[in-house]
Amino acid sequence: MNWRKEAWEKTFNISSYEPSVIVQKSQQFINDEIKCVLDIWCWNFRNSIYFAQQWISVDAIDIADMYNKLQEYSEEKRKNITFKIQDINNIEIKKKYQIIIATRIFQYLTKEEIQSLFNIARNCLDPKIVSYKF
Repeated sequence: MNWRKEAWEKTFNISSYEPSVIVQKSQQFINDEIKCVLDIWCWNFRNSIYFAQQWISVDAIDIADMYNKLQEYSEEKRKNITFKIQDINNIEIKKKYQIIIATRIFQYLTKEEIQSLFNIARNCLDPKIVSYKF
């Protein structure tokens, strides 16, 4: 069995639909300038929904087809979320985001994949809004 698939099956039985603690703490950074969030490895959309309910557009990506999972939520919760299947090794992003979140993913990535993800983030973060150092 592929180790990623095995990790997915063993670890991603998150029963909580509350946003991650990190995302909850991001509330202090939410303002009128935050228009678009990228949620990498969105899994059960718990973080995507948190931002979408604040009228922020969310692009959620995952390696698995989570579209049916998204449809389980009410229209009110999912109306600002766009979902796309993408592998972390082949992410193609052409937009600028004010916030990029990637929770519960790094422990499953190689050093090279993590570096690639940070490079993608560096190129996709809106420099007018976010200051960053990698």
